[in-house]
Amino acid sequence: MVLVCPVCESANESRQCSRCDTDLTPLARMVDLSEYYREDGEAHMARGDVESAIDNLKMAAQFDPENAAIQKALAEAVRTKEVRTSALAALQRTHIRRCYAIIWALTSVIVLSACIGTGTFLALRPKIDAPEARLERARQWLSENRLTGEIVTTLNGNLIAVKGEVPTASDFGWVKEGVLRSAGTPADFAQVKVAEPVATAPILYRIRAGDSYWSIARRQYGTPLIWSSISDANQTRSSSGSLVPGTDIVLPVISLYPLRRGRIDR
Repeated sequence: MVLVCPVCESANESRQCSRCDTDLTPLARMVDLSEYYREDGEAHMARGDVESAIDNLKMAAQFDPENAAIQKALAEAVRTKEVRTSALAALQRTHIRRCYAIIWALTSVIVLSACIGTGTFLALRPKIDAPEARLERARQWLSENRLTGEIVTTLNGNLIAVKGEVPTASDFGWVKEGVLRSAGTPADFAQVKVAEPVATAPILYRIRAGDSYWSIARRQYGTPLIWSSISDANQTRSSSGSLVPGTDIVLPVISLYPLRRGRIDR
């Protein structure tokens, strides 16, 4: 290792200047550190750790800035980092393009599936909501509620025409609501007539503990859905709306159940 004396600029192979006796030990230590960082940087480059290699070679260049080997190794490390950075950026752009392509494909599949599903639904809807199908649903509801012989339904174009006679206005409201709900479409009830009321003795029911209009309608008429008709018929008898055990209420005449005349205690 040749050391150049900073005082007289003479070359020396020892740590003592042969011309001016200057102590060259600090200079030798700096050269040793420069070589240490250079060797460490080259070792990191060999392992592929470019960042650590650049850090060590920069330290070596600070201790020996005129060393051509250090400058060459540092330049190669920086160039390798730039190449790797460009390659990584290109790879990231490729991944992003692939992600966009996958998202676009999935979106296209979803939109296409939705269009096919909507088209299938629209193709089936006319069959489901055909006038004949709506008429059949209305007739089925009337049959289930034992009104087939009393109410007749026909088609008048696309409109369901309902004909017949019902005993009371409550029956008319009940039939109208049932037909509309089952058919799912407007219907013509102009030819449904309400029979003239017949004067008969009131049908009484004696309240028991735990009774309600709902339970009374289910027990006496076979369906709890007409409980409001019983409540309406007894508004003047129970101002508070509560049922007192032992008292009597009136059971309105509704054609859903063959009611008996007189008092009903059970």
